[in-house]
Amino acid sequence: RCWPINVRRAGKCRHGKTLPCDGPKSALADWHRQSADAMDMTGPELKQLRKDLSDALARQLSAADMARLCGLPEKGGAETILRWEVSGPTASATKVLRVLAMASERHPILQAFDIFDRHDVREEDRPARREAFRAQMRDEALRRLG
Repeated sequence: RCWPINVRRAGKCRHGKTLPCDGPKSALADWHRQSADAMDMTGPELKQLRKDLSDALARQLSAADMARLCGLPEKGGAETILRWEVSGPTASATKVLRVLAMASERHPILQAFDIFDRHDVREEDRPARREAFRAQMRDEALRRLG
């Protein structure tokens, strides 16, 4: 599929065809999709993410645990998470949280990490590889929590 190469030509790809077409993707389009992966997160979405990660990691995550996963300082980190659960996290924190969310089955694997739908990965191997990736994400989260 082809994607627009700039905003002015939003209805056409670089080949001049109406979107979507089957031509190659542009680097700018990849950047736009990755930016969309890091869209703003609301406070209720963060609260739900904490519940989803708790389920995925099989342990109840506190605000301090979420702060540790986000790399926030120990002093004041839990308060920051609680504040974000009302107002929403910052853009840089949202990027980290979207990556952490991939540990849960309830959240999508981000485009930048999705190497499973490539032509060199057999269709029947893809679900197992996705699950192995999510397990690796869960192991990393547990390692960070100590």
